[in-house]
Amino acid sequence: MKIRRWEGWQKTLLLSSVVSDTMKRLLQPKLSKLEYLNEKIGQSRKIRRHGGADSAKTNQSNREGN
Repeated sequence: MKIRRWEGWQKTLLLSSVVSDTMKRLLQPKLSKLEYLNEKIGQSRKIRRHGGADSAKTNQSNREGN
């Protein structure tokens, strides 16, 4: 059985692929969390813009208190 040695460019290609895959795997949970947080921020802004139920109740109680 003959053992073939890897050439320099093949080692570099393999190393860069492994690093790239590792970084994607490490970043994926963070990206998912970031997407989730951005979605929540967008929803809260939309609710504030349209005067959600909570803000309407707060405004009414403020008027009654004054």
